[in-house]
Amino acid sequence: MPPAMQQHSLTASTLMGDTKIPVPPLMFTKGDNGEELVAISYLGADLCGHVGIIHGGMLATMLDEG
Repeated sequence: MPPAMQQHSLTASTLMGDTKIPVPPLMFTKGDNGEELVAISYLGADLCGHVGIIHGGMLATMLDEG
């Protein structure tokens, strides 16, 4: 993501960190116009609603910003 856009992205700014989102997601697109998107993300323990379960709001945010 271009640095100028990072300030407007929750997942690329505020939620980046060792116990949140330690590395940017790996993303692939498919189709002539990028109709499909596959993202592989590692999420840390501070994003869990319950131990070992990522908070549903975080998952919704990732889908929205994908």
